[in-house]
Amino acid sequence: MQTANIVMSNVVYDAIRAGFNAFSNLAHANMKRLSKQNKITGDERLNAVFAIAYIKNIAKTPAMYFARAETENAWHARAAEYAQSKGLLHKADAFYIVSDPKGIVCAKAKDAFAGNPNLEQDFYDFCDSVQQWEYNRTNPSFYKYPMTYGLMIEKYQDMIIEKSARLVKRAEMNCAAPIVRPVIGAKNKLAELIHSKSSHRR
Repeated sequence: MQTANIVMSNVVYDAIRAGFNAFSNLAHANMKRLSKQNKITGDERLNAVFAIAYIKNIAKTPAMYFARAETENAWHARAAEYAQSKGLLHKADAFYIVSDPKGIVCAKAKDAFAGNPNLEQDFYDFCDSVQQWEYNRTNPSFYKYPMTYGLMIEKYQDMIIEKSARLVKRAEMNCAAPIVRPVIGAKNKLAELIHSKSSHRR
């Protein structure tokens, strides 16, 4: 029987913070590139600055934006309001129609990724992994079905850690001076090779 390999939540939170910090750096580099190419207006640049600051705040306290204890009541309230406005009999019918926590975050951060839909999609995917991790590990049914939820927690914690590592490397490459980028790239490849070899020895 497969058992979950769940790491400490502080390890995952470290990865989450690193990931969002990397996103803020990548978005800033993207904005600078667009500014140099005159592909962004003054208003778009200002909106991007505010959105990048918002992402930096997420990096400081990610639980405030994704944890069940911090977001679930507001999510239920949105669903109840929508159900009432549309004449739905059950709030549950509206729960997955209204914005979830990641939807709220992505809408507020959208301007940070002007002209870069791939980076915006990566941000959405990362937010989804964080929300899934937060909500699975605090699901009231966890103690009834520990194996199922344990494996889900492991799945999303691993996704967060792996995505965060890739994002940090991308931020290093994109935000470093061009002359330094080959050195950073070589360092990252070497680190991956060492990790791969050490894994095979276990």
